Amino acid sequence: MNTVLLFNGLGNQMSQYAFYLAKKNINPDIICMYFPSKYDDQHNGLELNKIFNIRIRKNFKYYVSYFIYSIYSNRDTNGFKGKISRKISKYLNINVIYEKSYAFDSKLLLEKTSGIMYFWGGWHNERYFDTIKDDISRIFSFKIHNSDNSILKLQSEICSKSSVSIHIRRGDYLNNNIVNVFGGICDLDYYKRSIDYIKENVENPYFYIFSDDKDWIKENFLLQNSEIVNLNLGADSWKDMYLMSLCKHNINANSTFSWWGAWLNSNNNKIVVVPQKFNLHGEADIYPKSWIKIPVSLIMKESL
Repeated sequence: MNTVLLFNGLGNQMSQYAFYLAKKNINPDIICMYFPSKYDDQHNGLELNKIFNIRIRKNFKYYVSYFIYSIYSNRDTNGFKGKISRKISKYLNINVIYEKSYAFDSKLLLEKTSGIMYFWGGWHNERYFDTIKDDISRIFSFKIHNSDNSILKLQSEICSKSSVSIHIRRGDYLNNNIVNVFGGICDLDYYKRSIDYIKENVENPYFYIFSDDKDWIKENFLLQNSEIVNLNLGADSWKDMYLMSLCKHNINANSTFSWWGAWLNSNNNKIVVVPQKFNLHGEADIYPKSWIKIPVSLIMKESL
């Protein structure tokens, strides 16, 4: 029994689900399962169903897999509970394949596995789902209601201009636990060089700034021909990704949220600027080849 685990925020869930669909083409019996990580309290739970109407089928196999992984997840617990968990895990031949880096590994798609196997990782690499790109684009299609006037107005403005999204991820990236994984936030020099690159290659660019720390942006990020998108908060934050995908060009943070916003951008002539270093693993082949990599320092300071 093979299971791909879904956890963390929307960008992670989209990459994990795309990986699951690619594996399902090879192994039709595989399932995907939402199992919150210790960082999920900083996100909005499982969002694939709400945003893309993706229904995770919760059948008998799903609940069995959930129960088994719940046992396995206690293996490092001290005392009797951990001891029992380790014994059951060994008896049932439970194994977890952890993603060690964002580098593409074809074996993870093709390899036949025995016993009970879980796939735990982000899988943020389009080469995993390269053969089903059209399916992924169709599945990750945003549903905007006609009554959402503020979004529709902004949508119209973005589509009529030489629009460029700028994503500045702060928020949870300033958490000490998460910085040990992602390496912190992109420095201001990265954004300056990215903006300069866009200005050199795009005529009359107009910048839309997306961030989870809008007050900081107002005080520290001054840019002509720009505006801060401050409509989408909390459970509506996914709408930022939708609006990013409508922009003609994109300047990304080291974030899967803006990765997907740029990937879903359907402009054939788009310029996507990304930080060369995505996290503490350094540079990996996480980006499509056409995206422009700009050197970056990942830092953990309130003032940048």
